[in-house]
Amino acid sequence: MSIWAQYGWSCVTVGNLFGIFTIIFAAEYPDLSYALSTLSMMFFFIFLGCFFFLIKIFKLNSEIAQFKEVDR
Repeated sequence: MSIWAQYGWSCVTVGNLFGIFTIIFAAEYPDLSYALSTLSMMFFFIFLGCFFFLIKIFKLNSEIAQFKEVDR
C-alpha cells in the first residue's frame, strides 16, 4: 500500500472517530457547541483523507502512463 493510501485511511479513520464523538457530545451537552466543533473536525479529516486518495489515484495514473510510454 502506498504512503498516500495510508495517509488517506488514517485521516478517514480519525474523521470517523470524530463522528462518534459528535454523537456522544450531542447526546451529552444540550448546547451543541462541542457537537458542532467535532462535526467540523470530522468533515475536515474525511475530506483530507479523500484528498490523499486523489493524490494516490493521480500518481497511479501517471505511473501507468509511464509504463505505456516505455512499452511503445
